[in-house]
Amino acid sequence: MFTKYTGLIVVLFIPIGILFAYANSVANHVISKEMRASSIKQLSFLSSQIDSRINQTMDFVFTFSRDPNVQKFNGLSIWDDQYDRMQTRYLLQEKMALQSGIVNIWPVEFTVYSQLHKEAISNSSTDAPYDEDFLERNMSGKWTYGTDGGSAPGGGAKAFRWLYTNSFGRQNELKGSNLVVQASFGGANIQNMLDTYKEGGQGDPLFYYKGESPIPNRTASSKLVQELNHYLDSQTLEDTMQRTMRLNGESYLISVVKSPLLSGYLVDIVPLDQILGPISSSRNLFYLSMILLFLIGTSISVLLYRDVQRPILKLIRGLKKVQRGDFSARIDTKANNEFTFLFYRFNDMSQQIESLIENVLNEKLRAQEATMKQLQAQINPHFLYNCLGYMINMAQMNDQEAVVKMGYNLSSYYRYITRMENPAASLAEEMKLIVNYLDIQKLRNGRIHYSIDIPEDMQAQQVPRLMLQPLVENAVIHGVGKSYSSGEIRIRGEMADGFCRIYVDDDGPGMDPGQQELLNQKMSGSLLEDMGYALWNTNQRMIHRFGKRSGLSFTRSDLGGFHDEAHWVDNLSMHKPWHTLGIEHVHKAYSAQEALQLISTHPIDIVISDIIMPEMTGIELIGKIREYDTRIKCIILSGHADFEYTKQAVRNHAVDYLLKPPTDEELFGAVRSAIDQLKTEWESVSSLERTQFALRENLPLLRGQLLLSAFRGERLSSEEWTRKLDNYSLPFRDGECALVLVRLEEEFGQYRNNGQHLLEYAISNIAEEIFREYMEVWSVKEEHGYLAFLIQQKNRDAGDKPDILLEKLAMQVQSKVKQFLKGSLSVVITEPFQFPEELPEQYRRAASYFRKIVGDEREFVMKVDSRENIAASDALEVLHRPPVLLHLLEAGRWDAAEEKLAAVFAELEDKGSESWEHCLEVGFAISSAFMHLAHRSGHTLAKLLGAEIELLQHGEAFTSIGKLRKWSLGALGKLREGTVDDAQNARSHYVQKIQQYVDKNLHLDVSLRALADHVNLHPTHLSKIYKLETGEGISDYVATLRMNRASHLLKSTDKKIYEISLEIGYLDPAYFIKKSWLLPAAMSLVVVAGCASNSGNTTSPSGSASGGSPSSSASSGQSAADAAFKSGKYDPPIDISTIIMPSTYTKGDSKENNVHDRWMLDTLGLKMSKDTWYPAGADQYKQQLQLALTSGEKMPDFIMAPTDPVLTNQLIDSGDFMSIDELFDKYANKIWKDHAAQHPELWYPFTKDGKKWNLPILEYTDNDDTLLWLREDWMEKLHLEAPKTIADLENIMDKFKNQNPDGLAPKDVFPLTISLKSNTNTWMGGLDWLFGAYGSVEEQWNKDANGNLEYGSVNPGAKQALATLQSWMKKGYIHPDSALWAEDKAAELWTKGNAGILPGANWVPDWPAGDLIKNVKGAKYKAYPVPAGPDGKIGTKWQNSGVNSSFMVSKDAKHPEAILLYYNYMLDNLANPAAGSKYEYGFAQGYDWDMVDGQPTSDKSKIKDYNNKFPFITGPARIPDLYMKTLVKLADGGKPETPYEKQTAEFRKPENWYAAKIVMSQLNIRKQNYFTGAATPTMITNWNLLRQSELETFNKIIYSKLPVDAFDTFVSNWKANGGDKITKEVNEWFASVSK
Repeated sequence: MFTKYTGLIVVLFIPIGILFAYANSVANHVISKEMRASSIKQLSFLSSQIDSRINQTMDFVFTFSRDPNVQKFNGLSIWDDQYDRMQTRYLLQEKMALQSGIVNIWPVEFTVYSQLHKEAISNSSTDAPYDEDFLERNMSGKWTYGTDGGSAPGGGAKAFRWLYTNSFGRQNELKGSNLVVQASFGGANIQNMLDTYKEGGQGDPLFYYKGESPIPNRTASSKLVQELNHYLDSQTLEDTMQRTMRLNGESYLISVVKSPLLSGYLVDIVPLDQILGPISSSRNLFYLSMILLFLIGTSISVLLYRDVQRPILKLIRGLKKVQRGDFSARIDTKANNEFTFLFYRFNDMSQQIESLIENVLNEKLRAQEATMKQLQAQINPHFLYNCLGYMINMAQMNDQEAVVKMGYNLSSYYRYITRMENPAASLAEEMKLIVNYLDIQKLRNGRIHYSIDIPEDMQAQQVPRLMLQPLVENAVIHGVGKSYSSGEIRIRGEMADGFCRIYVDDDGPGMDPGQQELLNQKMSGSLLEDMGYALWNTNQRMIHRFGKRSGLSFTRSDLGGFHDEAHWVDNLSMHKPWHTLGIEHVHKAYSAQEALQLISTHPIDIVISDIIMPEMTGIELIGKIREYDTRIKCIILSGHADFEYTKQAVRNHAVDYLLKPPTDEELFGAVRSAIDQLKTEWESVSSLERTQFALRENLPLLRGQLLLSAFRGERLSSEEWTRKLDNYSLPFRDGECALVLVRLEEEFGQYRNNGQHLLEYAISNIAEEIFREYMEVWSVKEEHGYLAFLIQQKNRDAGDKPDILLEKLAMQVQSKVKQFLKGSLSVVITEPFQFPEELPEQYRRAASYFRKIVGDEREFVMKVDSRENIAASDALEVLHRPPVLLHLLEAGRWDAAEEKLAAVFAELEDKGSESWEHCLEVGFAISSAFMHLAHRSGHTLAKLLGAEIELLQHGEAFTSIGKLRKWSLGALGKLREGTVDDAQNARSHYVQKIQQYVDKNLHLDVSLRALADHVNLHPTHLSKIYKLETGEGISDYVATLRMNRASHLLKSTDKKIYEISLEIGYLDPAYFIKKSWLLPAAMSLVVVAGCASNSGNTTSPSGSASGGSPSSSASSGQSAADAAFKSGKYDPPIDISTIIMPSTYTKGDSKENNVHDRWMLDTLGLKMSKDTWYPAGADQYKQQLQLALTSGEKMPDFIMAPTDPVLTNQLIDSGDFMSIDELFDKYANKIWKDHAAQHPELWYPFTKDGKKWNLPILEYTDNDDTLLWLREDWMEKLHLEAPKTIADLENIMDKFKNQNPDGLAPKDVFPLTISLKSNTNTWMGGLDWLFGAYGSVEEQWNKDANGNLEYGSVNPGAKQALATLQSWMKKGYIHPDSALWAEDKAAELWTKGNAGILPGANWVPDWPAGDLIKNVKGAKYKAYPVPAGPDGKIGTKWQNSGVNSSFMVSKDAKHPEAILLYYNYMLDNLANPAAGSKYEYGFAQGYDWDMVDGQPTSDKSKIKDYNNKFPFITGPARIPDLYMKTLVKLADGGKPETPYEKQTAEFRKPENWYAAKIVMSQLNIRKQNYFTGAATPTMITNWNLLRQSELETFNKIIYSKLPVDAFDTFVSNWKANGGDKITKEVNEWFASVSK
């Protein structure tokens, strides 16, 4: 074999080497050729991509320069109207930003220069000044590259620029034009393209522009680029060329392609050595590998022969010996490999087989020999003669009873000892033999007296036959027989400590201690000639059967004679038909440690253990097992019928507690329960997985059905929309959307019956692929056969009206479908509308557009024009709007059906009062629904209506709307009366069936789910039916029945508590006691039962009576909580589950094991359980929370409630969480309670039905109050004093503008910088202080003089504030672009030095004041209080009650108070650590602080792996008023003393301190926003429109587009369009939460 393998290797290697040499040569040539061609092609493609981007930019410039808004910007007539000017600039910026952001890889900066007004506007973040010289220098008509150095946007940086004029002359001259549009982009755009190019190839590309530094890719070698630049500068470049040259000592292929538009060159440099070098290297490596492989192959053959073939031969020879019956065969080996193990196992197997055969044979021989010995000993003439002689004598004496007894015993004795068919017998059978033997001896010898006491539970034990007879015979012959004064024999049995023991005592002369010891030693040795055979044989047979811990032992008896003891292990693993339960393997352990070792090495599912064992108790063993694997089920066996044992077993989650001896039925029943629990656990896991899989599988269908329902006009609340969109993973939110309807044209008709659904699927995929780059897409095929796509723009900042983009993309869809699927489409696009409110109407308009406008025309992309007057259809809507009348009747919703009819007739009178057809349509629909319901109920409509049916039969009911209404409502009432009895009978049937089932199966699962399965109804439906019929819930009925039955059993039986609890369905007796109001009576009954019993099992392990007071158990949760709050820690630790958001982990920490969790365990005795959630982020957490709400998944003990009032209400309504009133009152610390008492409004968002549901997590208060930050250097130079009133402030603004200390021209100064873009009540650049000066704060709900809530924006004071703002805008105190700026953009005007007043909070010195100091030399700033209005009124917003987040507590939490212990500790110790405490310098040494050079430091640069992001459950602890109090102390000159004060003094600027002092001195001016709840019903439908109207009206007034009096019209419209109703709803909410 070895020779064959070697020859085969040689034959294989020769052709491989020849073929490889040839292939290597061909590959080298082909790769070189293809590499050159590929490099040029790729560069040409890159050039075309760049040119395509540039052409798109130029096309936009061409189109944009003719845009009406651009012309308007350049016109002369519009600038008298600042509002129009602002709107025009806004539209231009949005369009330029949209075009620039369409492709993120190619952002372009556009600038429009108005030569008429010498003004410019740009989409860049910097201002765009008009620079005539810049335009003159760059007006070339071509793309240029370089640094211009002008004042235009990007003038100081290298960029590509192209300027386009509206001149009809030459584009390279500025003359003759009045408008210039510039497009420019930086080298970063080229670098983006080069980086993308480099990712797909081997080259190192760059862009070369003669005379300028090249633009390399971002990972290029600077040295290589520099050398290549020198080389290219020295060459005359062609449009396309390739060269091979050496750079840096290596060979490169240089490919060059010219970019025609940019006049530069794309250069790709490919290292030839790196590409072709590996081919040569691989060739050489291959040849070397061939040689090595040949040598290795030969070596392997040798090794295989030596290490495999030879050992296999040895193994075969050994197996053959065993086959021949030579079990002494052994294999010797000196190697140490896998065969060593096989040989060892073979030798072990042979030895075991040999031992097994020998043991079995010996056992049989011993049994036979023992039997023969007994026969020889007993069936001998002397023994039989004596017995027969006795019988003869007694017969002569006419003692027939003695003769019968001797005959009966003698026959029974010989019958048993001569039966050989079974080597084992029960202990009861053995004892019968002993009784026969002793009775015979007693008849022969009257001195013999014996007693037998064997427990009944031992008598079923299986033992070797004739095991006890030698012991008793020994007592008779060598004990009683050797003394004439003795005659007592005592036989006892017991089961204890896992052993069975039989004791045989006699009162004979016995043995001296030396002889006893010698006899015990002989039992463990070999059989000797002078030894008694019977005892040694019995001892060996017991060892073989029960193990080495079994056997015989001998001592002196307390009767004075001999004491024989036979002991063996009580082993459940033997003689039980475990296979009938599906159990495959049964292991036995003789100690707790051996059991734990078995568990660690075998897959154990169930453990059956005694409760009393030498090493540890069964309870302790369960604890150890649960530490290892909580899945393992445990069953306890005990001889103690004690409640304390039961309680400990249940507390440790034992499946059952069985009293010895358990019957097979009891034992197997407990094991079946354990198996059922294991199956249930696995099924719950698989059930969740199946549910999630089903949801994923059906997600497209569910999404489509939801959109179709919306098309049909199905009304959903805002909360329901949010929940469904999140559950279906649809990224749509309330706001602007557009609808696209697509019609497949005639070309696709041929597939109508064969594959059309596949084409529709393909078209949908193409459309989604094109739209999805810029927009969110939701598609479905609607009922008319059109493909519908709901579109929502992804990036709201890119433009609020994506009409143009959407139209272009729709055209792309048409083009791609025609290209790939060879068919045409027609497309209708709606205008943007509010989703979801306007979706049904827009859908109907779009479908109507297809029918009325597009018609039979093909391949159109048309937009629904809102100005087009498409005749409204007179079709009835309410009649057919879901839920339709038929569905309401089927559901038994009679009141809703009546409301539906009222709405139908209201619409009928409105639309069709003159139309008989409409009346007929309604009549047919109503009568059809009535007939259907009557027939389903087993009736006819004529029978239910009686005489009323004639109006329907003759058609008289349809003659007028009034008659139809009267007939319909009357028929509805009779229909309701006729069918309600059927419903009640059905409900009664279900209730009766449920109560019968519960009564019979109270000890089983009678949960709502189980009962619903029993009657085949949905659980929710069953619950409603039961409560409707009986007035109580099913759970209440079950609980009442259990308590009544428990009361009866306690009074009328002697059953223990745990027995009663199991009988009524409570598996946990402690839980039953806790739930039961019968606790005192139950305990007294148990005490009496305990005292009345004289058994030895009435004491618990602690020695107290088993019926002792269970107060510790009944209130264990309470006691544990009180003890924890007293000591500050749970001991022993407890498990909790919560939400841990993503955090940063260092030093080997992880989310499951980190410094925080270790601290929490050591300090508080809290451990994170496996039920803790670790979401990837806030969005995923919110989605997981909503999915859990929907699916009923178990929640963690403590969940962080998202700052979403709608979701908070859903969580409260779910019934999964407890109210926290009692918890907070009992356990919250003083800091927490004091703040809540001072700020009762913090409870408003969390209060419902008079209860509090969320625990508030505290935040710093007073940190957002508005101040005015003024340029203090300007104030000093102008000698101005602090403004006290609005008039003073106006005087300051006038001085800042017209007498600017920095010498700025008035046109360049806008003293007050604000943001009017979306909100004016905002965090920076807000106007709350100005509106407050007139008595109200806008955009929030304030209290009026009567204590009612009113919306601040409609308060009369708002009109005065708007008048002031209009005046300031006219005077130039406010920048005309304020309505275009967000808050941060508004702040830029201040930081650049063009504004002197910035409204902001106390933290402005942290940001953005630093930019002011950096930008303006010598600038200073200072905070001032807000000024008063004309009437002395002062006011600012206040929306911070000191709440950062909140937590909800699961009703299933075992320790609901644990979260309060945690947060109390955080507030007391970490929020404001004391000097000298362990938190003085930070939370954890080595993480957020450390000792460096003997000094503590928090400097992250000095600490390795610095990390201060800890996964605190509640987030960092903050004492609400601490921050501002500390700042005020520092402002007053106080010395920082505490660690917190020192840290604040180090990181906060003095300007911040003094600002805080101002805030705290004017707390009385703040106006609180009192509405913090979820949107009211009218808000959901009307608020967006009201807010849009508010913003538009206010801006128009400020910009003088409307007069100030337009405010009054706005207020009237606001109230009429839902404002009054919203105000009423808000006040109702406030009344409900502030009781």
